Amino acid sequence: RLAVLGAELLVSSLSALQAGSLRAHAQPEEGASLAPLLSPSDGHIDWTCSAKTIDGQVRGVTPWPGARCGYRGMELKVLAAQPAPTSEPSQSIQPGLVLSVSDAGVVVCCGEGQLLLTRVQPTGRKAQDVGDFLRGYGLEVGENLSLPEAVSEE
Repeated sequence: RLAVLGAELLVSSLSALQAGSLRAHAQPEEGASLAPLLSPSDGHIDWTCSAKTIDGQVRGVTPWPGARCGYRGMELKVLAAQPAPTSEPSQSIQPGLVLSVSDAGVVVCCGEGQLLLTRVQPTGRKAQDVGDFLRGYGLEVGENLSLPEAVSEE
């Protein structure tokens, strides 16, 4: 939707610029704000959030500081994910638990919905599609992908 609106605005702006009717206006100082700098903790995935929220977090913190979850006592960067289509309620399942594993992705239970992880990066390794990660590292249904700090606080 924004791509269409942006294209229309660009065409009208270029026409106005060519006609000489485009005028610059200074942005008012009042109401302007700066976005805070991201910190590494902004990338920690909280599985109790909704799949939609975590999907936005992954996209918002990639490439830096990167969305991170736990994997067998280490950190695992999540580089690409999307809410997984589901018809099953997952309220009784602990957020952060792996629900299914396949070359297409790893489905993880969230506070609301499920998230499909499709691209990850183990600590000290190159980014890889989940299928390649599974062949090299393995991951099983029922594993918890919470960060180590989060696991120890429970």
